Amino acid sequence: MGYVKDIKDLKIDASLGKEERILSYLEQMENPYEYQDGNTRVRIRFSDTEKTLTDQLISYASEKTII
Repeated sequence: MGYVKDIKDLKIDASLGKEERILSYLEQMENPYEYQDGNTRVRIRFSDTEKTLTDQLISYASEKTII
């Protein structure tokens, strides 16, 4: 596995508009589907399903217990 950008190294200017912030993120990450978050490598993949990412995140969050 090769080098990927660490998301913690991003510098996003909060004063920019939504589109400009998205473009800045994409330019800085180079590959938004694979990046590092500290010691964790993140790979985003899509499957052939009717469930949206939002559906999946809600399902995942509802399974977690807040301490």
